[in-house]
Amino acid sequence: MAARKAANPRRAILCGYCLSFTKPAGRNPTREGYADIRPNASGKVEGVVYAVSKDVLDILDCYEGVKSGDYEPTSVKVALPLSGQQVRAVTYKGQKYTEGLRPSAQYMWHLITGATEHHLDTAWVDMLCRVETLNPPDAEDEQTCHH
Repeated sequence: MAARKAANPRRAILCGYCLSFTKPAGRNPTREGYADIRPNASGKVEGVVYAVSKDVLDILDCYEGVKSGDYEPTSVKVALPLSGQQVRAVTYKGQKYTEGLRPSAQYMWHLITGATEHHLDTAWVDMLCRVETLNPPDAEDEQTCHH
């Protein structure tokens, strides 16, 4: 819903963090993890930045569970590799961490599909494809990783 109101998607790299799946999922908090970023001096996380209005940020805050303490909006500086610029962006950092969680195959399919559609680095997409999931991926999910 908010994505339809977002404009100008651009590939971005956040340095000093790594991707983790330590944010407990609402439906299975003892086993399933959602994506999160954790500080890591040598790490980097690839993603996409969008130009959005304050109204869209409010919708995202609601969707990401800011009021319930699930995620906290955080201002970060990201590099835009295609232009060489650095810009400020808002990301969401989990407020509750549990080690040993894994994402569902369906959740990973969404991350991988988005990464592929936005032409993120092949090594990044390959890393996403290697993330161990709670359940085996469907045939369609596996095809996404054969880019």
